[in-house]
Amino acid sequence: MPEIAANVVDKSLCTGCGTCAGVCLSAAVVMGETPDGRLVPDVSQSACTQCGLCDKCCPQLHTPQAFRDGLDDLYHGNILSAYLAKATEPGLLAGGQSGGPTTALLEHLLKSNMVDRVVVVSFSKSNPLKPVVEVLTDAADIHRSQGSKYCPVAMNTALAELAGDDLRTAIVGLGCHMQGLANAMEYLPSLRRNIVLRIGLFCSATLTYGAQDFLLRAAGATRDDLRRFTYRDKGLTGWPGDVCCEDADGNKRWAKNAMRAACKQMFIGPYCRVCLDKMNMLADIVFGDAYGHCNDPDGRAAVLTRTPAGQAAWDSAVGAGVVQSTPYDPEDLFRRQADRRYVTNAASFAAGWRKIVGVMPTVWSDSPWAQLVPAKATWRIRRRLGNYLAQQTAEGRRRKVQRSPKLLLLISLAKMYLISAWRLLLRKLRLSGDSAKRSKI
Repeated sequence: MPEIAANVVDKSLCTGCGTCAGVCLSAAVVMGETPDGRLVPDVSQSACTQCGLCDKCCPQLHTPQAFRDGLDDLYHGNILSAYLAKATEPGLLAGGQSGGPTTALLEHLLKSNMVDRVVVVSFSKSNPLKPVVEVLTDAADIHRSQGSKYCPVAMNTALAELAGDDLRTAIVGLGCHMQGLANAMEYLPSLRRNIVLRIGLFCSATLTYGAQDFLLRAAGATRDDLRRFTYRDKGLTGWPGDVCCEDADGNKRWAKNAMRAACKQMFIGPYCRVCLDKMNMLADIVFGDAYGHCNDPDGRAAVLTRTPAGQAAWDSAVGAGVVQSTPYDPEDLFRRQADRRYVTNAASFAAGWRKIVGVMPTVWSDSPWAQLVPAKATWRIRRRLGNYLAQQTAEGRRRKVQRSPKLLLLISLAKMYLISAWRLLLRKLRLSGDSAKRSKI
């Protein structure tokens, strides 16, 4: 049996990236949904040839070479330039999550013949709650991939198609997708040759499919006659957008963005707890929300170029006028993204995984990030981790979906208030202590 089944899926470490299914030469691995709403691989023992390629490419079993070698910065990755940007075309600007520069770049790449195809994710036409991976060659088709998909997406299942012919390819994905892709490119030369641009997205966590049921309930909508589901539609209050559920008659029901944020901790996938790559360190160019930098109702995106390939693609898009781009101080961006806190928390959860489950992703033991893992996780981390692992059942999902949206929002707001008050108190105590020291001097 492949190790992905014994030490990844069974230990709740699978990211659902789909790399194992995408590189399987015998099509013995397919992705399926768990009772609690995650995507994990299912291995057919009769079709499996025991080649071991799925294990070698799994980012939870084998750390990508770039991570083993170490990057310039363990928290941010390699950075060439940082920008704030938005699309110039009004349709892309209105439909994009944060100003639409990602879609504008993809359209430009195809129209200027810099790539032959792009790999994106869209919601299925037959089921507006399920994402589908699409390999597109026509720039006119890319606009339907706009917007956030906070649910599980097995992006790397497309690798089998990408390795089958010689076409220059740009692929869009999260940090876990890029880690799996980096491993696959080590073993499949055709992928190294074909994939010319890796476009990354910031990611704080992926929500399980249970979050969709909860948000539908919060909006007063149902799956029946649902035509469109959007996590962040700007039609109600502008950027950053609210959850929109639209039926076949065009009637829209909304759940405020605060509700989506409030339910995040309830539906976050367990594997996201140990992810250190919120900033997508292995991509050539990365896009994310410009929280704290944007007052534009259409939104603007933060853009990081990490490699010469990413910089060249961005410079070409700016030169063609398809995006408006303003240079920005990356240190200010990092402060507001709280990426150091994410990595530190992930290291603590990795220690908890080692204690409770017995294994943890190899990146926390086979890379420079190992030095960040504490000897043991705090009691709070262990308790939270134990709760998440215990709720991975159909009954656990049902209980979470049935929780009161209003009560959850009130609890979330109360926690935010208490945390803010506590931080303000600590700040005052620290300032008074500094004043006392200065007076003594």
